[in-house]
Amino acid sequence: MKIYGVFALGCLSALAFAGTNDREKPRATPVLLHQKIDGECELIQRGQFLQYRNYSAVAIEGFPSEVYSLELGQSDFLQPTNAGGKLPKSASRAGFVVKALNSGGNSPDLPRVVPVATNECPPVQEAATLAAKQRDSRREIVQAKLYRQGVDDVTWPIPESSPQPNSDAQTDTTSAAPPAGKPKVMHGTVVLSVAIGPDGEVKDAKVSHSLDPWLDKKAIEAVRSWRFQPARKQGLPVAVLMTVEVSFNLH
Repeated sequence: MKIYGVFALGCLSALAFAGTNDREKPRATPVLLHQKIDGECELIQRGQFLQYRNYSAVAIEGFPSEVYSLELGQSDFLQPTNAGGKLPKSASRAGFVVKALNSGGNSPDLPRVVPVATNECPPVQEAATLAAKQRDSRREIVQAKLYRQGVDDVTWPIPESSPQPNSDAQTDTTSAAPPAGKPKVMHGTVVLSVAIGPDGEVKDAKVSHSLDPWLDKKAIEAVRSWRFQPARKQGLPVAVLMTVEVSFNLH
């Protein structure tokens, strides 16, 4: 017995699977990132506004990870490095607050901490650590939620390793055979509800529309082996719940 499976993800098209790579080289624009520290001090750091094809982020000088708008506070903002300079419109679309100040963009004294509501501010390194902890806390809150496509304004996850849509995937005939012979249903589609984590891995897969117990199991096994570029909300990788269809044609 041979099994041919056609795999399709929700409403994704072949173009979406071809997609873009999050690891593509972005357009970079120099910026300053202003962050409030406990509402009393302001940390100013140099960085680059990164404009990818599908999302935008900020790379802070000396900090290894990208920063997204959802990790920043309401008083935090980006400043163009040149007085009167402008940032791409994608900065505002990605949720960043942009302010063009008249000074400070080319200051050599960066990073630095500026008093706001007190005259006692921590040293720069301590302030940077506190700012990173504040971002971590906000990110954890956002990433703790399981989002739904078409409802929560998130991008589609893009498969990195899976059968291409609308193409046949032949399964090994020996391992494919069910213990009791052929399944009762030979043709049709298993519909799965699949949770994909911020790391792009499949965290859970449940049958929404059953075809046959053995085929349901095979569909889940196949989907659990896939890996994705994660869904994103304003650039930040998030967990998403999506519908996956796995169609079978048995001979």
